Amino acid sequence: MLLAVTVGNTRLRYGLFEGVSLMGHGAVPTGPSDPPLAAGWMPIGRGIEAAAIASVNPRRSEEAIAALRKAGHRILIAGPDLPIPIENRYRPPSEVGVDRLLNGVAASRLWPGRGTVVLDFGTALSVSIVSPTGEFLGGPIAPGAPSAAAGLAARTAKLPEVRLERPCPRFLTASTRDAIEAGIFWSVAGGAARILDGLSAELPFQFHTVATGGDASLFAPAIPRVEIVDGELTLKGLAACFEEMRLRS
Repeated sequence: MLLAVTVGNTRLRYGLFEGVSLMGHGAVPTGPSDPPLAAGWMPIGRGIEAAAIASVNPRRSEEAIAALRKAGHRILIAGPDLPIPIENRYRPPSEVGVDRLLNGVAASRLWPGRGTVVLDFGTALSVSIVSPTGEFLGGPIAPGAPSAAAGLAARTAKLPEVRLERPCPRFLTASTRDAIEAGIFWSVAGGAARILDGLSAELPFQFHTVATGGDASLFAPAIPRVEIVDGELTLKGLAACFEEMRLRS
C-alpha cells in the first residue's frame, strides 16, 4: 500500500492506494495561520510500503516529512526519488510545479489518447494542458480564491478577508461580504471559463476538461466546459508514478 501526500499552500492532502486504486483520503489545512503539522494528520494502517510526497510548500513539506520519518515510513520525494514519467514541454522544464506534472501524469493515464485540460482550484488557479500523446504543454496560472481574498484584504483599508465556502450564483449583492464573495467567485469561475475558450481557439486538438483541487467542487458547476470533477487527481498522479517505478524495478 502507498501513502501518497501532496503539500500545497492551503491544504495537505493524502490518500492510501492499492496499486492505482484509491482506498481512502483526507486533508488538513496548511495556510500561514494554521498550526504546524503534527503526526495526527497521518492515516495509520498496516502494510504501507512507502510514502510518496510532492510539495509546492517547502516549510510545510519539512513538517510533513518529519512526521513521516517519525512514523518510520520509507519516503520518496516526487522528482528526486520518484521519477515523473511525462514529456515536459515547459521552458525551462525545471520551473514547472510538481503538482502540475502529476496532474498531467494522472490525466494521460486515466484518459489515454485524449487531450485534457486540468483546472486545479487551490491557492492558485493553475491550468495544465496535456496533449493526446501525453505531453505536458504548460498553461496559465492565475490567483485562486484564497489568494484573491487575501490580496484584496491586504491592499485595502476596510475590506474584510472572506473565505468562500459556497457557490455565489447571484451577481446583485447588498452587503460588503456578499459583494466580495460574489466578486471573487465570478472572477475565478469566469476567468477559468474564458481561459478554456481561448485554449479551444489556440490548441490544434480537442480536449476535455477536468477540475481538481480543494475548491474544484465549488467552482466546477459554474463552468460549463468542465466535464469531470476529481479532487484527488494529483494524488492519483503520485500513485501512478510509484506504480510505474515499482513495475520497472
